[in-house]
Amino acid sequence: MANSLGTALLGFFRVLQGFPSAVSPDTCSLLQGLGDGYCGCLTTISTFAAEIGTLPGYKAVSYTIISWITGQLLLLVIMGSSFWTGHVSEQMTCSFQTS
Repeated sequence: MANSLGTALLGFFRVLQGFPSAVSPDTCSLLQGLGDGYCGCLTTISTFAAEIGTLPGYKAVSYTIISWITGQLLLLVIMGSSFWTGHVSEQMTCSFQTS
């Protein structure tokens, strides 16, 4: 569940960073930080590998396939629908302030 939530949030943050009228540089930095930090913690591969390691063979394979398909479908719905309708650029429009 945590991996799916993290994946969905990463897709959502990416969509927000691709709006034609870009959000403020501070908001861009916040979205990038949430994606890298918070979602990075939710979607750790080490936890996923540990979960798979505790399952018997066929359950581990099933869990891996279901998790991968779930992540792909979430990104398809969140990002794909935004890009295909033309409301969001595939290229990030955010600009970051450097100090």
